[in-house]
Amino acid sequence: MQKIDVKKDFRQEGKWILPVRGTMGRKAQNLLDNSQAIKDWNFEIADPSLVIPFEYYDESPESRLAVQKIIKHFFPNTPLIGVSSNSPDEDVGERIPGLYSSRAISIEDDRLTFGLQAVINSYYSQTARILRQRRGLPEQGMSLLVRPFINATFSGSFSYFGDKSLLTFTNPEKGMDSMQSPNNRTLWVDENGEIYKTQDRFSGDDQFSGRLHRLATSLPRHQDKGWEIEFLATTNDRGIDAFYIMQTTPIKKLSDFQVTRGKNPVFHAHDMTGFGEFVTDGLVYLPVLRDNEKRGMVETLTTFNQRCANYALLSLHVNIKNARELIEVSNAKVLFDIYDLGGPVHPLSAHLSQQFRQNGSALVGSFLDPKLSGIELMNLELKLNFQHNSRNLRGMYSPTRIRTQVNEFKKEAYIEAIGEVQPFVPISAVL
Repeated sequence: MQKIDVKKDFRQEGKWILPVRGTMGRKAQNLLDNSQAIKDWNFEIADPSLVIPFEYYDESPESRLAVQKIIKHFFPNTPLIGVSSNSPDEDVGERIPGLYSSRAISIEDDRLTFGLQAVINSYYSQTARILRQRRGLPEQGMSLLVRPFINATFSGSFSYFGDKSLLTFTNPEKGMDSMQSPNNRTLWVDENGEIYKTQDRFSGDDQFSGRLHRLATSLPRHQDKGWEIEFLATTNDRGIDAFYIMQTTPIKKLSDFQVTRGKNPVFHAHDMTGFGEFVTDGLVYLPVLRDNEKRGMVETLTTFNQRCANYALLSLHVNIKNARELIEVSNAKVLFDIYDLGGPVHPLSAHLSQQFRQNGSALVGSFLDPKLSGIELMNLELKLNFQHNSRNLRGMYSPTRIRTQVNEFKKEAYIEAIGEVQPFVPISAVL
């Protein structure tokens, strides 16, 4: 591995510290390409923003130590940094936010070593490898986007879909993990950048929606594409002090959809994401798994994807966060988050909402057909496990066809079975 020289192998361009060779990474490249528009509309880029291409390091301890020295050279007085995943294939082909890890890391040696390793290793996860193979993408490596950690007052995203946009606020106290939790608030924005009057809002919300809408509409136009902008803001006594743009990602534009209600719904939705009609040809139930059992279920789903390319996922509400890798690797266009076992109802995480809004629909609620209730599915799983002398059957499958119609803006959804609800069998029985 060629030794990296911080003076010869990097160059400064405004607030950016860029490599003179190697792969920029998708996240950094999108942000760099949009830097002028960001500046023109009086937003900020974190200073400095350092890009380390994956070609600048390898797996040897000496090489990883060299990466730490590079970071310490460019961040000499920064106790806490944010290291973002910056893969060459990030969100290429389909939007799967959160697939790769990003971390807030102390600059101290031991913590820096551990934190960097977590970000880099996420590129080589089982799920990420499977998804790259499915999309025909080459194996490369994890470039890094390193910035000072910003202790923000506000955090969130602005998703420009075309006629409508969605402004979301996350919990800034969660730092770089804020998008893995439910949004604090969501506000729909019209084609003029104004928040729809029917929504509850705070006095400063219009400033966020107006400024972010102007930025989104000034970014490069792509056919059938809008932009998703992730932001942080700090405040002082007079209001917003600094408004940082952390990520700009092309997303599919979405159109309004008219939900047509029938007489025989099979699901009642408390919360939902997505627009359109989706007809799925089967149901896959995700069991509650220990961490050491997930690899087997990922392999099972990967094989199942080759047999059935169009199905819906079912998961108990308490299992959604635990089943994240399984949801990512599935082909599912629809996710049913089943809540009927009591306890608090939590909305979907910001990342999960983004994923299914772009690729289909996700709904939180309860099935009205008793054969699909959470308690019935749990009992059936236990019964089949006992019959097959196995603690875990790696999921269950039913060939039940489902039509899902959803309009997230109007908070309308209608879900019906096409034909009869069919019994579940171990997923292994159809492989």
